Amino acid sequence: KTLVDSGRNGNLTTRIESDTYLGVWKDIIHSLNELMAAFAAPITEALISLDEISYGNFDNRIDNEYNGDFNKIALSLNSTSETISSYINEIGTVIYKISQGDLTVSINREYVGAFSKIKDSINAIIHILKTTIIDVNAASRQIVIGAEQVSNSAMNVAQGASEQAMNIAELSNFFTEINVRMKKSTAEAKKAGSLSARSVKKAADCSAEMNLLLSAMEGIKTSSKKISTIISAIEEIALQTNLLALNASVEAAHVGAAGKGFGVVADSVRGLAGRSKRAVRQTEDFINESILHVNDGSERATDASDTFGRIVADIDRSADLVGRVSDFCEKQSEDIHEISKRVGQMSKVVHSNSAMCEEFAAASEELNSQAQVLKEAVSFFNL
Repeated sequence: KTLVDSGRNGNLTTRIESDTYLGVWKDIIHSLNELMAAFAAPITEALISLDEISYGNFDNRIDNEYNGDFNKIALSLNSTSETISSYINEIGTVIYKISQGDLTVSINREYVGAFSKIKDSINAIIHILKTTIIDVNAASRQIVIGAEQVSNSAMNVAQGASEQAMNIAELSNFFTEINVRMKKSTAEAKKAGSLSARSVKKAADCSAEMNLLLSAMEGIKTSSKKISTIISAIEEIALQTNLLALNASVEAAHVGAAGKGFGVVADSVRGLAGRSKRAVRQTEDFINESILHVNDGSERATDASDTFGRIVADIDRSADLVGRVSDFCEKQSEDIHEISKRVGQMSKVVHSNSAMCEEFAAASEELNSQAQVLKEAVSFFNL
C-alpha cells in the first residue's frame, strides 16, 4: 500500500526494506521495489532530457535501452530532441546568413506542425526582404545616377550663373560707361545745337549783308553807267570845244595880227580840249574797267549770295538735325539709364540664382553622398 500510494503520488523513490520480510513476502517486496525502480529509471532519465530541452539543450540523448513503452518514450524523446535540434540549427543558420546579408538562403525541407508555420514565416521574411532590397538597390542606383546628373547639372548651372553674373556685371559697367558718354554726347549735342543756332543767325546776318552788298554793287553799277553817260557828254563837249578852237584859229588867221592873241587863246583852248579828250578817254577806260570789275563783282556777289543762301539753308537743316540728334541722344540716354537699371535688377536676380544654384549644388552633392551611402548599405546584401 505504501509503494502504491507513493507511485500514485508520483514519488518513485520510495522503497520497502525487503530483508525485514521472510519467504514469499520477501520476494514480493523485492519485486515491488524492482517494479518501482523500473518505472523510476526511464522516467527520471526522461525528466532529465525534458529539463535539458527546457534549457534549450537539444544534444542530450537517452542512451539506456528500456523495454516496451519505456523504450518508445526514450526513442520519442530522442527523436523530438533531434527534430527540434535540426529545426533550430537550420533556422539559426538561415537567420545568421540573413544577418550577414545573404538573402539567397531559404528553408526547403518539410517541417511539421507549428514548425511549418515558422518555416513559412522565415521564407516569407526572406522573400519580402529580398524583394524590398532589390527595389531599394535599383532605386539607390537610380538615385546615385540621378544625384550625379543633378549634381553635375547644378554645378554647370552654378558655373553658368556665376559667369552670367560676371557678364551682367561687365554689361552693367559697360552700360554705365555708355550712359556717361551719352550724357556727354547729349551735352555736346546741345552745345552744337546752340552753336548751330548762332551760326544760322550769323549766316542770316551775312546773307542780309550780302544782299545789302548786292544792292550797293547795283548802285555802283548804275552810277558807273551814269558816269559813262556824263563822260560821253564831256567827250562831246571836248570835241565841240576843239572844233570851236579850230574855227577860232582859222578866224584869227583871217584877221591877221589883230587876231593873233585870239589865236593863241584858241590854241590853248584846243590844247585843253585835247587834254580833256585824252583825260576823258582815260577816265572812260578806267570807268569801263571799273564797270567790268563791278559787273564781275556783282556776279560774284550774286553767286556768293546764292551760296550764302544755300549755306543758311544747310546750316538751318544742320541745326534741325543737331536738335534731333540732341533729342535722340537725350532719349537714348534715358533708355540706356533704364536698361542699366534693368540690368542692375537682372544682376541681383542672377546673383540670387547663382547663390541658389550653389546651395542646390551643395544639396545635390549631399544627396549624392547619401545615395552612395545607401548604395553601399544595400550592397551588403547578397541577392
